[in-house]
Amino acid sequence: MGSTTGYTDEPWRETVAAVYQTKSRGIFAALIRLLGDFVLAEEAQQNAMAGAWLVSAGRFRAIADLHQRARFDGWLAVFA
Repeated sequence: MGSTTGYTDEPWRETVAAVYQTKSRGIFAALIRLLGDFVLAEEAQQNAMAGAWLVSAGRFRAIADLHQRARFDGWLAVFA
């Protein structure tokens, strides 16, 4: 889904998907060793991925907002 500033959310989707594909098995194995429980390890991994998604989405949204604010401030300076 795109934002109103012209930036899309695709970069974070691709980043999260790439990390998941390359690292998920190792992370899952480490969580099983750490927690000693398959179901708990699976839930922990899913929660971690959801957290990564939220952080990435928030970061990209903040960057888009800063870009929009900079453009608006520049436009406003022309008329000030």
